[in-house]
Amino acid sequence: MLVPYSRQYKELIFTNHALDRCRQRKIDQGEAWATWRRADKRYYATTKQAWVFQRNYRHRQIEVVAKQNEQKQWVVISVWSNYVTYRKPKSLLSRFFRYIRRRIKKRVAALIRQAKQA
Repeated sequence: MLVPYSRQYKELIFTNHALDRCRQRKIDQGEAWATWRRADKRYYATTKQAWVFQRNYRHRQIEVVAKQNEQKQWVVISVWSNYVTYRKPKSLLSRFFRYIRRRIKKRVAALIRQAKQA
């Protein structure tokens, strides 16, 4: 069931622009609120005079740009998401073989240099 977006959600006030972006990018207001409330990372955007809140959800990173108005209420200016791809870490065995190949390559290069000098 599609829940309609509202200008006021919990402690946040959404601008028309932010509501449009939520609809376009299929971001639920609850996800935007959770990103603002429990951000993994936040930083101050001096160009917008606002805070940017980031949070990762599996393969999706949501960012919310918000600032406080004169009444100290948080106003969401914009919302967007990026899809994040995680690389699987290499196994211990593959890292070991890579180390051995590099050592052999260095040793062979040193032997070739010695042979050229002799």
